[in-house]
Amino acid sequence: MSTQLFVQKISNIHTTEDDEQVTIYYDLIGTQGSLCEVDIFCSDDWSRKLQSVTGAVGVNISPGKEKRITRVLQERPNFVGNFAFKIKAKTTSLLSVSSTFSAYTETVAGLSLPMLAIKGDTFTMGSPNSEPNHESDEKEHQVSLSDFYMAKSELSQA
Repeated sequence: MSTQLFVQKISNIHTTEDDEQVTIYYDLIGTQGSLCEVDIFCSDDWSRKLQSVTGAVGVNISPGKEKRITRVLQERPNFVGNFAFKIKAKTTSLLSVSSTFSAYTETVAGLSLPMLAIKGDTFTMGSPNSEPNHESDEKEHQVSLSDFYMAKSELSQA
């Protein structure tokens, strides 16, 4: 049995410039054993991700520190002026759970509800003080979850 756990964060972003080329470094914080899809966007068109970049971008990127994206300006050879970049990440890997902790179907009032086994883990919740618009109630802290079950589909009560 496998299930998805969406926990990832991009932090500590910094850049270097060499021979008219920009390299972006970042830390990808995520669940151990997970893989992410990382995309990068430029301020001249936030809707279009950069395609010619290389390095720790694309699919199957594992969490870690000092990830590097190179050839950032490859698609913008005549770009003049100021620009900004946005890096987005989403967890894409399936984390396995033990065979003794697996999916089952719960029946309530004659309704069958497929339940997924979610493997517990520890992650950082909140945002760093350095983040723009950081609120005082968003302090970073560790959260640990035990294994639990969740319905496969949303359920509303009428």
